[in-house]
Amino acid sequence: MAREGVRIDWDGEQTRDYVYVRDVVRANVAALTRGSSEIYVIGTGEKSSVNGLHAALAAVTGFDAPVTRAPRRPGDPREVYFNPAKAARELDWRAEFDLAAGLHETVAYFRDRGAALAGYRTS
Repeated sequence: MAREGVRIDWDGEQTRDYVYVRDVVRANVAALTRGSSEIYVIGTGEKSSVNGLHAALAAVTGFDAPVTRAPRRPGDPREVYFNPAKAARELDWRAEFDLAAGLHETVAYFRDRGAALAGYRTS
């Protein structure tokens, strides 16, 4: 949002399972109300690369932040994604937001918050 550059470690092709925070909140509420004191994996089951995340953010914000490449962090795994089948089966929970939708919501939140804070500072 500050239109600054970003750092991407390794080659950016490592993948993660990015879950929108509203989906995580719904999962927690479902676990509290329908769970059976079990452990549930919360994820989309989808892999997204760090480079893909950068490109998706550029599309949402209209700003292709310059990238500084850094070495792989020790212990950084190549792939991380989860199988949320147990949460679907026992909690009737599934992620509702894909990566693009979650990024749109997140950027909108920070834009609104930035506008509100800017108005507060000038008052």
